[in-house]
Amino acid sequence: MKQININKEGLQFINEEGKVLLEIKQTEKGGVFLIYNNEGKVVMSMWAGKEGGGLMIFNKEGRPIAEIGAQEKGGIITLYDNKGNIIFER
Repeated sequence: MKQININKEGLQFINEEGKVLLEIKQTEKGGVFLIYNNEGKVVMSMWAGKEGGGLMIFNKEGRPIAEIGAQEKGGIITLYDNKGNIIFER
């Protein structure tokens, strides 16, 4: 780890090449935790929202492949193909 940036939005963990590896920030709905790959694409996101929390996993191109989260009606699970199209949702 080369540096940690702290600003009004949150924290960024930067590697020796100057790329963000991890980010923790706040939004108007709650906290967000992001993990990036070496190409700078988000590969995992966790968040807090109005109805609860959520987790999304992305492929190496940064497209979503799986999501689990809380909604007003209960829990939701969504799966995507490699192009980001929904193939299952419950």
